[in-house]
Amino acid sequence: MRISHYWRRILFIGQLSLLLLPLFLSASPLRAGGSDSVILANGTFIQQSLIRNWSDERWQQELKALKEVGMRYLVLAPTLNTDKGKMPEACYPSTLPGVKQGEARDLVEDCLRNAAKAGFKVFLGLNLDERWWTASFSPEWLYQQMETGNQVADELVKRYKQRYGDVLYGWYWVWEVDNLHGAAPGAPEVLTKALNINLDHLHALTPGMPVMLCPFMNYRVGTPADCKKMWTSVFAGTHFKAGDIFAPQDGVGAGGLDLNKLEEWYADLKEAVDTKPGLVFWSDAETFDQRFWSIATLDRFVQQMKLVRPYVSEVISFAYSHYYSPLKVNPAYHQAYLYYAHNGTLPHLPAPLAPVNLNCRTNEKGAAMLEWQESKLKEGLAGFYIYRNGQLVGNRQYNHQGKCVTAYAEKEALAAGSYRYEVCAYTCTGVMGPRAMVNWVQPFTGTKDSSTRQLPGLSNYLIPPGTRGAVIASPVGRTAHPSRFRLLTDTSGLFVIDRLQQLRLKNGVRLDSNQAGFRYGIRIAVDGDTAAVELVKDQFIENKVIAHRGAWKNQGASENSVGSLRNAIAMGCQGSEFDVWMSLDSVLVISHDPVIGGKNIESSTGAAVLQVALKNGEKVPSLDQYLEEIKQQNKTRLYLEIKSSLVSQERSLALTDRVVAMVRRHKAQAWVKYISFNFGVLEHIRQLDPVADVAYLSGDKTMEQLQDGGVNGADYPYYSFHSGDIVSQAHERGISTNAWTVDTKEEMLFLLGKGIDMITTNEPELLLQLINQGK
Repeated sequence: MRISHYWRRILFIGQLSLLLLPLFLSASPLRAGGSDSVILANGTFIQQSLIRNWSDERWQQELKALKEVGMRYLVLAPTLNTDKGKMPEACYPSTLPGVKQGEARDLVEDCLRNAAKAGFKVFLGLNLDERWWTASFSPEWLYQQMETGNQVADELVKRYKQRYGDVLYGWYWVWEVDNLHGAAPGAPEVLTKALNINLDHLHALTPGMPVMLCPFMNYRVGTPADCKKMWTSVFAGTHFKAGDIFAPQDGVGAGGLDLNKLEEWYADLKEAVDTKPGLVFWSDAETFDQRFWSIATLDRFVQQMKLVRPYVSEVISFAYSHYYSPLKVNPAYHQAYLYYAHNGTLPHLPAPLAPVNLNCRTNEKGAAMLEWQESKLKEGLAGFYIYRNGQLVGNRQYNHQGKCVTAYAEKEALAAGSYRYEVCAYTCTGVMGPRAMVNWVQPFTGTKDSSTRQLPGLSNYLIPPGTRGAVIASPVGRTAHPSRFRLLTDTSGLFVIDRLQQLRLKNGVRLDSNQAGFRYGIRIAVDGDTAAVELVKDQFIENKVIAHRGAWKNQGASENSVGSLRNAIAMGCQGSEFDVWMSLDSVLVISHDPVIGGKNIESSTGAAVLQVALKNGEKVPSLDQYLEEIKQQNKTRLYLEIKSSLVSQERSLALTDRVVAMVRRHKAQAWVKYISFNFGVLEHIRQLDPVADVAYLSGDKTMEQLQDGGVNGADYPYYSFHSGDIVSQAHERGISTNAWTVDTKEEMLFLLGKGIDMITTNEPELLLQLINQGK
């Protein structure tokens, strides 16, 4: 990328500071310390894939860039790796039985030789077997891996230590421990023994060389207190010596933690580290963003270091050389970080201008295709964020040559309707410019919208808390009995598909009710079809109370508003009922009546309907908003009524297509139950999602007819339950019962006495009071 006048000014300041760098380093260490000091990363991890083709000239260029921002450590790991089903491969000439050299060069030699020349210290990682990530191994297998690691260390010392002395500075324990598997019953004891196999050998082999390990944390599977307890237990039995380093990955890049959680977790980990005298506490700051596997902006990276500063003595990065090297990526990152290293603040870059000529068209897949042009002001420009209806969906970044793809395409056609796309430029320091906007209408192509065809799913999306290894679900595919079921992605590492083709928690794993986090995203494949879904810890309330159009009547809210939904959640209702219509341009809006604020929903645009003000000052909400709101908790469900179109049955089915597609897109299956007066709509839902909860509202069908139609809920007018014994007949067939709309104490008590499953009411406060009193 061409260096602008702005960057020349910054580089002049940096070059002037560079002349004073040795004095600056000795007088004020660039690390955690007093409140006036600047905290900098002290080094970086490097991996084989990055360095395998580096010449000595490239090595020295890279190390020069690291040194000018205060770095002095490299971590090369692993030196021996075993991929799934393959022979172990070393990145140095190993003579261990069954090990082949996986690289054309001796990468350890390259690293040490160039580190010695540039004045760096090197931690060498030992061995890693990729089977570790499956968590399906015995303690004996792990202990044997530790013995292999000792053999690797013996080879490395024999081959390099005498020649390179203190350049070979320390060891890195490659096995990354998390706060879920490491805390499972018996796991701390196994981990302690495994660590000691290496610690005892390494301390005897190379006295004074520190051993560093970098575990990671995920707030979704535990609390800071749980993590502290786990590591305190491990530290009590391990043979760490003074100078060994505990450097947890901060998880911000991988999504295990966010900036708001860092201080709490590091404060508790500091207490655990303090139980082991002499153990050094560092942080391993992540420099990437796993949402798009992109480069993190520097404001986030600096904030990561500042937040942990009160607790750690040093910060190392994963990984500056991979994500910020001026020889590999956009040089603006390094230029700005160099400025920060010498001035204590990031440079004040001007906000970029909005992209120009933003347009949207249909590509060959029938999906939305965005294109735009960059503005002329490009100072420190890093890339572009892409938003759909306010949600971040894409990221385009400039490469080392200053090129950037200024286009974004949806992977497939979305459900028909109106979408608002926005694109904004941002700098390497995180400064965002104004957003350019374009509206896009995905055309309606009939009732068989491609986005609502039968996609793979699960028979259940709820995880029972408190049960180790709990079975969760079977696959649901295009055929009645899918033959191939695979787990493609599981960022939490909690789940496995067993030999019976069932999705379950891994052996020994359980989710406790008081454990933080409740949503777990996975990606599955069923007979070749793939889908992303979310599993939810089942803490949903079952107290029979369904708030009719939300809790609004006694709460100062409007019916079918976001406020009424929030009220129902806050008071602890089992469910909140609401109604969905489709606008002229296929936008899904929330309203009981077909006309609201003088707008006939089916003959008006979605934008016009969504601007209608409700009595409490809110605007008419969309189904998008309701689904986003409900997923913030796991106590209250949505009872979603699909309205019958006043235009045609075909349009009712088109509305159904879009509703089911949107629920899938939000991965909200666990939160949603469908209801309708239109039996054909319920039958259509059953075709689209064979395991969806569907209930009929009209009250004119027998329980046998409901069962034959695949409807598993009788959501009938309250007076339907006054004759006969519908509740018992329904329960005999596995059909749930709900009565609407019940607003008197007498009727509530009558229905409760009948053993009804749910009651829909405009008076949820009264019904809750009766149920809590046990009447």
